[in-house]
Amino acid sequence: MMNCIKKDLIQKYIDGETSPRETARVNEHAKACEQCARQINHQRKLAMDIKRAVNLLAEDPISIPALPKTDTPAVNAHFLTRRRIIYSISAASLLLFCIIICHKENGPEIRNQITVVHCLSSEIDANRPITEQPIVINVIDASGKVTEYSEK
Repeated sequence: MMNCIKKDLIQKYIDGETSPRETARVNEHAKACEQCARQINHQRKLAMDIKRAVNLLAEDPISIPALPKTDTPAVNAHFLTRRRIIYSISAASLLLFCIIICHKENGPEIRNQITVVHCLSSEIDANRPITEQPIVINVIDASGKVTEYSEK
């Protein structure tokens, strides 16, 4: 009885990963050993079935047609054309004008407001929960006077 080919070498042979020396050895052995020849054919059929199942068999390459070239120049080839610059400056001026007008109209309302700012004290104890941290509350009135209230 001959030294038969191992299954991993047969799979390498089927996948085309064997060296020329290994390929010659497998071919010679398959001519003399009917059992190994059947094993090679069986594994080759299994590999083809698997490739067919996952659709990995090579098909005709898809040709993508080239886009036709046009000799007409692009209408707006430059991003910053003179017209766009003028429109951009006009829009920015209009927006700035609206902001200034709205800001002046809201001015008297802001003077009558009181702002309350609360924050944690500057030193925070990371071992205590946030609910147990000391809190400082700053009240800013319309004249800008700051009154500070802190937890003691």
